[in-house]
Amino acid sequence: MNLMQVFLLFLLLITTVEAAETQNDLFLNKGDNVTIGGRFIKYLSGTENSAVFKVDEFSTIAYLNVTKNFQGISFFVKEAYVDIVMVDIVVTRICGD
Repeated sequence: MNLMQVFLLFLLLITTVEAAETQNDLFLNKGDNVTIGGRFIKYLSGTENSAVFKVDEFSTIAYLNVTKNFQGISFFVKEAYVDIVMVDIVVTRICGD
């Protein structure tokens, strides 16, 4: 193997691929869940300014019109009420080492 082949093999092995799966304008009622990109997301509750989500086994609060990044997931709450939320959710998956 020449030096160029070794270099190309090295680049191939260390390259990571990032993919995202997006759900825009998703309406969730209190207690609803959705699976996006293999991640289990549940809407637990909300107020007029925030929404509480459960991602797999952990909970997080996302505030109205503020992007919340949590465990590889981005939440952007567009509308929030006690029983319903409209949210954009982006799940980022990284493949490779």
